[in-house]
Amino acid sequence: MNNVNKIRYGVITGLVIIVGLIGFYTYQTISRSDKVKVTIQAIPNDATILINNKQYGIGDVYILPGNYSVSVKKDGFQNYSQSSTFTKPAGSIDVALAPQSDAAKAWASQHSSDYSAYEGRAGTQAVTSGQSFLDKNPIVNHLPYENYLFTIGYFINPSDKSGNSIIITIDAAEGYRQSAINKIKEWGYQPSEFNITFNNYVDPFLK
Repeated sequence: MNNVNKIRYGVITGLVIIVGLIGFYTYQTISRSDKVKVTIQAIPNDATILINNKQYGIGDVYILPGNYSVSVKKDGFQNYSQSSTFTKPAGSIDVALAPQSDAAKAWASQHSSDYSAYEGRAGTQAVTSGQSFLDKNPIVNHLPYENYLFTIGYFINPSDKSGNSIIITIDAAEGYRQSAINKIKEWGYQPSEFNITFNNYVDPFLK
């Protein structure tokens, strides 16, 4: 093949690719013109997400406007189920599953930053309203707390749709967990009244 034919072949190939891309983009634009863009996010991000019993993954999907049954589930976590209405131009599904099993609680404690990011995205009503949340959870005035032995933090309990309950997280070596518990007592609270998870906690009965 001489140079002229190579150039001609390259030009034709390039034109075919460009036409193909334009056609694909036009097809997508037309096919999505009557649909709602729904952005899906979930914690954990490998949870099973069903919209009208059809499975979807994390990211953007396009569905017709209307009412849908949404469910999110993963072993060890509390299932999420809710009816949602999606209207144009866009909607979202943003769910953080509450841990139930010991393994799930350990995972949630190690991924507390994911739950914090979820709270930021959701703009949790209880946090933004301020006083109502503080009245129900005055301990957060002390949190997060950190010293060289342990760290005490919290995140909103995602199983409580009111946004007014919290899960206390304690990050400490096993020998110093009681010190963290004692600190909560020093603040005037009974640790037994809280849902507390320990980072890297291993249930001794599972050993």
